Amino acid sequence: MISISIKSNFVVIPSEPSPNGILQLSESDQVAQWTHAPAIYIYKPNNNIPFSFEKMKNALSRALVHFYPLAGRLRWIEGGRLELDCNAMGVQISKAYADAKLDELGDFAPTGVVEDLVPKIDYTTPIEEWPLFLAQLTRFSCGGICVGTAVSHTMADGLSATNFIRSWAKLARGCDLEDDEIPFLDRTVLRSSKPLMKPRFDDITYHKVTTRDRELGCQGRAKEGN
Repeated sequence: MISISIKSNFVVIPSEPSPNGILQLSESDQVAQWTHAPAIYIYKPNNNIPFSFEKMKNALSRALVHFYPLAGRLRWIEGGRLELDCNAMGVQISKAYADAKLDELGDFAPTGVVEDLVPKIDYTTPIEEWPLFLAQLTRFSCGGICVGTAVSHTMADGLSATNFIRSWAKLARGCDLEDDEIPFLDRTVLRSSKPLMKPRFDDITYHKVTTRDRELGCQGRAKEGN
């Protein structure tokens, strides 16, 4: 049986001082699931590109300078709304090891072992304690690497989450971000002056979170195509 063990956990904050205070969230942010969307990125062994956990951790810290809202925390306010406290509490990154080769996981179907490649969030704790981004870097016995991520669905959709991962990877390669790669973070233009309205059509994105979703850290939602 394949075993994945977490060796260490770290909190990563922006490498430079970042803006603090409250960031208003748009209406689309308000109605999105407030759980985390998982993803995994698989890298086969490559002796020409040595892997460095410290380099990945330092690059993540640099990325948070530009994507500083991810280092904050959500909190509930009046009217069933959420707002973001940009307090630089940081994101979580974990170092893990798998006693198996990448090939042993086949096509990476969503089994229990594959789910263990993604960071877990304890949804029984207050929302103010949840990191908005978590990463787990798992090294396999063959030298392959899996980067498992979980990003707050309130803070990022698929495109913006991919943009963040791409920026993190670019910084890890030793490059700098271009001006057009820096995110625009002011969401006040999308804020409605009316009370928060429920979605007017039915979609699984807006369904209530089930107990199983909580236990699996929203893995169930990912399988359903979210």
